[in-house]
Amino acid sequence: MKVFWITAAFGKSGNYVYRDIVPVRDKRTEPWEFDGTLKSGRWNAAIPAVRLMGGRRKRVADFLACTPGSAFAMVDLIGTDVARILHDCGEILPIASPIELPVSIVNIAPSVDALDVEMSEWRRYGDVTPYMELCKPAFDPARLPARSVFKIRENGWRIFASQGAVPASDDFKAAYEKQGLKGLEFHEVWNDDGDPVEIPEW
Repeated sequence: MKVFWITAAFGKSGNYVYRDIVPVRDKRTEPWEFDGTLKSGRWNAAIPAVRLMGGRRKRVADFLACTPGSAFAMVDLIGTDVARILHDCGEILPIASPIELPVSIVNIAPSVDALDVEMSEWRRYGDVTPYMELCKPAFDPARLPARSVFKIRENGWRIFASQGAVPASDDFKAAYEKQGLKGLEFHEVWNDDGDPVEIPEW
């Protein structure tokens, strides 16, 4: 089994446009935070949620980064295997798109209890704060969810994808690569065969 941390492919070949969720300023915009909780009951698809970034000469990618919080914007992929897998991993929420193609926010939820806390490596965040930051995750294979893409209870802001814990037909990374999609990167952060992995900077 393997677990990958999924990030946006910032600046790769200039072939995507980065989109930015409206900054969270008050309680009215709380649903735009993506912390591993479901949002559909509070969602307002009419809000213009994204703005074009990076210049109009760049091609729009299939997945786009969203901030604040951890979610993806998915461009014109409804009906594909990738969308089916992601729908089983959380919510696909419509937004007001600034381009001609339909754009949806993929909210991965709920968070799961799959982290092996004792085997993971942590570091203190700052000198005086009690907050411990996860720097090298370890997972319990028996607690990996029966869905390919997930978040963990200890940190709802990062999105992970597993391989080997779900059937091949539900493997998000494999489906993404088979469709030749763009906009995401997969960083291996854990495996159960003992192979060393280089953890990217969080």
